[in-house]
Amino acid sequence: MQISTQENLIQPRESTILFIKQMARMYRTVKQPDNTFVVQGLN
Repeated sequence: MQISTQENLIQPRESTILFIKQMARMYRTVKQPDNTFVVQGLN
């Protein structure tokens, strides 16, 4: 826990960018089968 928090404090931008990229991938995979599911996730 401490190591992860320190890394986030040292480089918050990279961690947030990686998180956004991961979420984008999840949305893309869900977007193909169900558009409504993506809308719920975005909202």
